[in-house]
Amino acid sequence: MIIMKSDKLLEAPSLIRLRCGFTQNDWGKIGSESLVFQLSNSNKVDQNAPYAELWMGSHDLHPSQDYETREWLRDIFQSHPSLLSRPIDHWFNRQLPFLFKVLSIESAICIQAHPDKTLAKQLHMSDPITYPEQEKDSHHKPEMIVALTPFEALCGFRPFPEIASFLAHLSPLRRLIGTPAHEFMVLASQGTSDSLQEIATVKRAWEALLRAPQEQIVACTRELLILVESDEIHQLAGWEVLRGLITRLHRQYPDDVGLFTIFFMNYVSLAPGKALFVSPNELHSYLSGDAVECMASSANVVRGGFTRKQKDIDTLISMASYSCSARVLPRILPHNPHVVSTRGAVSSVLYQTPAEEFDVAKIDLRSHDAQIQLAPIHGPSIVICIQGRGEIHAGNQMGDINHGSVFFIGAGNAASMRNNTAGSDLVLFQALCDSRGL
Repeated sequence: MIIMKSDKLLEAPSLIRLRCGFTQNDWGKIGSESLVFQLSNSNKVDQNAPYAELWMGSHDLHPSQDYETREWLRDIFQSHPSLLSRPIDHWFNRQLPFLFKVLSIESAICIQAHPDKTLAKQLHMSDPITYPEQEKDSHHKPEMIVALTPFEALCGFRPFPEIASFLAHLSPLRRLIGTPAHEFMVLASQGTSDSLQEIATVKRAWEALLRAPQEQIVACTRELLILVESDEIHQLAGWEVLRGLITRLHRQYPDDVGLFTIFFMNYVSLAPGKALFVSPNELHSYLSGDAVECMASSANVVRGGFTRKQKDIDTLISMASYSCSARVLPRILPHNPHVVSTRGAVSSVLYQTPAEEFDVAKIDLRSHDAQIQLAPIHGPSIVICIQGRGEIHAGNQMGDINHGSVFFIGAGNAASMRNNTAGSDLVLFQALCDSRGL
């Protein structure tokens, strides 16, 4: 319950507890095993149903509400645009610039990329049925994952020599790709460093893979599964990890072309607290684990594998960024610059992104009565409690924090959080947009 410290009820609220929706995509963890269900504060659970995503924000697909009044957050912004700040209200059409989520992943999410701003508009113009118009969603979708548990992903193309090594050692992969595989290995053997030539070669091989006939995918999958159990290729770097991954992904998506994409895409394993940033037009697939995710407020997606939904292979091939390199993880500032003061055992880090729409902070109050004071942010923020109990104060309002509580903090409001439970950390994540970066 939000408590007011004044009677000025017509003023813009400084703190709003949110009621948030969740999705039940088939890749989500099942029933009460899902962190999304645990955080949703739902009174009913279907132990046979997946709980995949908790959505926090004003996006049309699953908009959040004021927990007490049930008023939609987007409608509150119409009445009180100052909650966003003047620049954000202007540039983002009176909507929250970011979408904040919690993911709980049991099986691989589709191989996908999110279009940049120009392509998002072009896709709707050319194919409004597949890419329906949502005026507020003609946006790009940079995104960042922060792992809560061990987390696996595929992201971007591997360094050129790594892909060449897989082609050299895996005959089913060569047969599936055909002539471009030979071109790939010839270029790799020359030892040249012509990046444009490498990009063109990777694109041809990737296109051949995604366009392979289904009967050929089935046959090459059978060969690959036999090869996985043999001793012929154990000398390949990282093979033990890939071996288990191949078996698991084939069980989840039998005879799917996505199985062979793991030889093209970087495999990323994140420990809790580590992060991964994905740029527009960058291929990726999240494979397993729990995480918080923040992105520009968009649901635009182009799919190409590990999915039973509609694929758009032509667009995925043309839009992908074919730069080949190992993943560089986002910069983590060990001292959150928004922190004014602390009391007790407190830590707070800031995950900085190149996106203008969002950054993410983690706040850990590790002792009873530990407290943190945050400076006013020149923009909106959303805070979710992942663990513990406590209090949150912003402006002239305060609220009780429990596991799964979600709060919106209006622009320009200082905020503080306190852990009021002995023997348990209070762990919070905050998505924020600072208009000074626009």
